Amino acid sequence: MDFVYSEICLSHNPPFEVSSGRWQPHSESPARLVSIHAALIKEPNVFNLIPHRDFSLAPILRVHSPEFVAYLQTAYEEWVSAGRTPIGVLPDSFPHPALVEHLPSQTWRASINSSIEAKVSTYAFDLGTMIVDGTWRAAITSANVALTAAYRLLELEQSGGNEPVATYALCRPPGHHACKAASGGFCYLNNAAIAAQFFNDHDLQSAKKLLEGEEQTITGGLEVKKKVLIVDVDYHHGNGTQSMFYDTDNVFYVSLHAYPDYPYFTGSAQEVGVGKGEGYNINIPIDAANTTHEEYLEKLKAVLESDAVVQYKADVVVVSLGFDTWCEDPVGGVIHFSDANAYTQMGKVLATAKGTSGRPTLFVQEGGYTVPKLGDFTVNVLKGFLGQN
Repeated sequence: MDFVYSEICLSHNPPFEVSSGRWQPHSESPARLVSIHAALIKEPNVFNLIPHRDFSLAPILRVHSPEFVAYLQTAYEEWVSAGRTPIGVLPDSFPHPALVEHLPSQTWRASINSSIEAKVSTYAFDLGTMIVDGTWRAAITSANVALTAAYRLLELEQSGGNEPVATYALCRPPGHHACKAASGGFCYLNNAAIAAQFFNDHDLQSAKKLLEGEEQTITGGLEVKKKVLIVDVDYHHGNGTQSMFYDTDNVFYVSLHAYPDYPYFTGSAQEVGVGKGEGYNINIPIDAANTTHEEYLEKLKAVLESDAVVQYKADVVVVSLGFDTWCEDPVGGVIHFSDANAYTQMGKVLATAKGTSGRPTLFVQEGGYTVPKLGDFTVNVLKGFLGQN
């Protein structure tokens, strides 16, 4: 299986986060990436490393607002230039509905650029997603890691063969919490959403033009090249991914996640999409205190073999792959998810379930914070998918 990785993704290294009222070392550390990369390169007969490539900002601007992307590019420099601490960028206020709901949107939004604090507070929704000197470089590279793996999947699919094809994007920072115009949950650019929209927009021919610089803008309303099923198996609900495709049937979003848990206000089973997207969003809330790994896998298989998912007939599958379901995870943890082989079984379910079987599949790395075990978990899922365990 081809996988994409870049050391540039290590350059994002916030010193701390604020979580549950505590200042603590940042959980989303470069060591996560190092652990996974080390495990993959130990098995060169199974995993083949390919370098990331630059796809321009065009596919990123298909899911994120230009204002937000411009903010991420310059936030740290603007913060430091304004005399703020070089430790990193964090908000100290948010445009909470109770604060601004009595005002017309254009009135309070006119204040966004009045100060760096106002701008920072507008484009973030928590205190765990600090921007430091290397954040933009890592985030844009992480998005390009996902796009490179998506592009490689198109190449493999066109080359033919009877076996289903798959690639793995070793992304960092993760992405599934990032919204159209806000960072949060350690996420800045939504790698899985960017890749899904890329599949919507491109076949291999047009993707080559984008890669070669012949096509630098992508407009909406294009014929959908591929229908995408996103399967999010991170411990936390992918609120950002859900929000980006909530009103469309071009992407079907399925998430299994602990509920209620971060991000606290999304992830219920009642969230099914709106308009054209109604019925194309399925949340499977998990009781983290009582669900076993066997029950988790049963729920995963059941939703991937449900009538809605099977009848969708997705052309490609994007897996938001998180390992914070592990029982010892310091950020998540499904208490009875205690068998590492369950990740092998997860890979097998993704490969064989009726709604995903035979589809080209892109794995995009999301969370997981039990650093010493992340490499083993990754190898287990990918080998399980390949039928090698």
